[in-house]
Amino acid sequence: MEYRLFDFFEEYDPKIPESMHNGMIHKLTYSDNLTRISFYVNFPSLVPANDIFNFEHDLEHILQIEAVRIYPKFSGECFTLEYFGDILAFLKRELSVVNGFLDGAEVVLNGEALHITLKNGGYDILMQYHVPERIKKIIENMFSRLLNIEIEGGNAVSEEELDEMKSKIEEQLHNQPATAVMQSSAPKNDTKAPSPSAQATAVNGDIPDVVPGSAVLIKGRQIRDIPVSIDEAVENQGRRSVIMGDVFAKPEFKEVRGERTVVTIQITDYNNSILVKIFDTNDNISKLPLGDIKKGCTLLICGKIDYDNFAHEDVMKPDSIVMVKRIGRRDTAEKKRVELHCHTSMSQMDAVTECGALVSRAHSWGHPAIAITDHGIAQAFPDAMNTWNGFKDDNFKVIYGCEAYVVNDLQKKLIIDEPDERSINDEIIVFDVETTGLNTLNDRLTEIGAVKLRNMQVVDSFQ
Repeated sequence: MEYRLFDFFEEYDPKIPESMHNGMIHKLTYSDNLTRISFYVNFPSLVPANDIFNFEHDLEHILQIEAVRIYPKFSGECFTLEYFGDILAFLKRELSVVNGFLDGAEVVLNGEALHITLKNGGYDILMQYHVPERIKKIIENMFSRLLNIEIEGGNAVSEEELDEMKSKIEEQLHNQPATAVMQSSAPKNDTKAPSPSAQATAVNGDIPDVVPGSAVLIKGRQIRDIPVSIDEAVENQGRRSVIMGDVFAKPEFKEVRGERTVVTIQITDYNNSILVKIFDTNDNISKLPLGDIKKGCTLLICGKIDYDNFAHEDVMKPDSIVMVKRIGRRDTAEKKRVELHCHTSMSQMDAVTECGALVSRAHSWGHPAIAITDHGIAQAFPDAMNTWNGFKDDNFKVIYGCEAYVVNDLQKKLIIDEPDERSINDEIIVFDVETTGLNTLNDRLTEIGAVKLRNMQVVDSFQ
């Protein structure tokens, strides 16, 4: 269910900018102690960033809470370079490193690529803190558009100024909440050193299924070789190999005698799996951005595989680790299908995928439509509607359906009201049909299946 933003907040009497009156709230999240609240709002037209910031500030004062965040959502057609300054304003409040460096930058949109040419230097520091990826994520969240962000330009600051800025940025990043969506805040530890940040790097462009420009260096040096399978690397035991795999368990950190740390990471290439083991001093481990490695990440690893007497198995000892992003599954069919029978997590015991994820996937794969047909319910319809409203593509249709259960109501008295002397152990035919509709003249039967039961046991079947 969506609520008009103006109506939702009217009783609190905040100063609601006119540009925000017709926004529709489709999601709300808050921290456990109710000190942080986030609103996710669909707007029919662009809203200046300052209008949103001023409204957030008014709400914080009226509600007397720590932070209010409004996350706007617009249709993809609304995206324009004139709004780029507002996009930077959203970025600046989360990461002040962009202050100054991007002022006066030349911004050009070429297809699905956004080119930014710096006029005030700062290229290295913008790349180190993944500003292109941050801009890309903001545009994706706001407009459901996937643009490639390219920044070029030099450095106009001295080495000393650059180091000083990096120190300030590290401190700022360390003090920021862990996620943009407001959740319970962990206790702050002001004495903890800033976490190291992974730096962008390059990998061989011939490595399949890797998103270009996604590689970041975790340990060691750049990896240029094409990876081999884990099986092949195991056969080359004791020799340098490059492998690629997905992390399938949370990495483990174990301190040994207060001086050294063992880090173990489990990866798989879906034909074989192997344990990756790093053993180094606490000081060296603390300088690596190993905290960026999460379950589900994809790693490119260069090192040697040897038998480990402590783990009692073959272990990869890495010299270099690069984290990359895989290209998601794609539908490459020239003629796209339309799924007309699809269950969501609302169909108990029949599906586990959220409705919004299904609609988004069908849309991203270029399908013209998808039908939602849960068992006898319509509870997934709002999620489907909100997801469509997020990208508002008139060339994509959500078909609201249902896997229904019907009874011959023309013989209601015979079927429901009157007793039946037949036994449940008699011979019974149970059948199921799929049709293109319920009109006996215009629709047709597409599938039929049946079983014959006797004494509640299947004795025959047909399909």
